[in-house]
Amino acid sequence: MEAKGNPYMEAAKDVMDKINQSETERYLYLRQEMAITDEKSRLMTAERKGREEGEILKLISLVQKKCLRGKALEVVSEELEEDPENIREIYGIDAKLVMSDGGYPICMEFDRVIKTL
Repeated sequence: MEAKGNPYMEAAKDVMDKINQSETERYLYLRQEMAITDEKSRLMTAERKGREEGEILKLISLVQKKCLRGKALEVVSEELEEDPENIREIYGIDAKLVMSDGGYPICMEFDRVIKTL
């Protein structure tokens, strides 16, 4: 079967040619392939972490905006469909500081935490 004109067959033929080379050349080829695979994996991991950090920053931003509007922690967690414990973690405060009168102490603490970032 002729490989010319068929890009998949040409690629397979190239790989076979490289594998059939001397042991040193084969080793260098495989090492290069592993480096390419490692780089792709590293980039995919970095992209995933970047997306996760972006989602967290977006959540922090939304919580801050709602807090500055005077919304209570329970209301914020319900509107954002987040567990109240996650919202408390964002604030960086203890649950005993949460008051039912609109959450003013939360806003003050949140501003302090944001300034340290």
